[in-house]
Amino acid sequence: MKLPPNIKQLEEILRSSKFVAGGFLGTDPRPLTEIIEHDLAELALLGFSLEQVADRMQFITKRALDGHGMTVQIDPSLSAIADESRGSLVCPWHDNQHFNKTVITASRGSLSVRWSDLSLHLIRAHAFFQGRGSAFRIEPRQLVSVIFSSQPSRAVSMNAYMCKACGFIYNPLDGDPLNNIPPNTPFEKLPDTWRCPMCGAPKSMFKPMPTKS
Repeated sequence: MKLPPNIKQLEEILRSSKFVAGGFLGTDPRPLTEIIEHDLAELALLGFSLEQVADRMQFITKRALDGHGMTVQIDPSLSAIADESRGSLVCPWHDNQHFNKTVITASRGSLSVRWSDLSLHLIRAHAFFQGRGSAFRIEPRQLVSVIFSSQPSRAVSMNAYMCKACGFIYNPLDGDPLNNIPPNTPFEKLPDTWRCPMCGAPKSMFKPMPTKS
């Protein structure tokens, strides 16, 4: 991860709508360095490197583009589709790179994530998943769950809860390592101050996951 010396100027650009509507930081009040460090820490807790994630996204992008607007099956439960538009976007890091306005949507079960060519570049080159509230913010936990087949479709407890704000699933079997919640912690035992690790919503915004018959 390489941050420019004029970090404050870069943050001003990322918060503005100069490059994209709503800016790259969205409504996220956190400093850029904190956003990047938090996302990298979460990725590490999930057991994946930045390179592994970017390479997998690149592979899915290529397969989706081969579909020419049709849905492509990546693995038995993962599908992807590419939406290609005219025009280009410029990297706000001022590394003189332009990217097509192609958007990839990858779906696994009820979860989906989308990214543009620029989003993929920002992750690979700058470890930047964008700020919360940004149109193309990508949550590392949800991204990993969708693009890698070995991730949390394994065992989801019957006592799992879903965030009504962003769709994050709290699985008691996993706990919440990012917030020091150990595995096998029931949702009811979470402290009242606990918040959704994906969007920051309070416990009251969670609902029980429906059980499968």
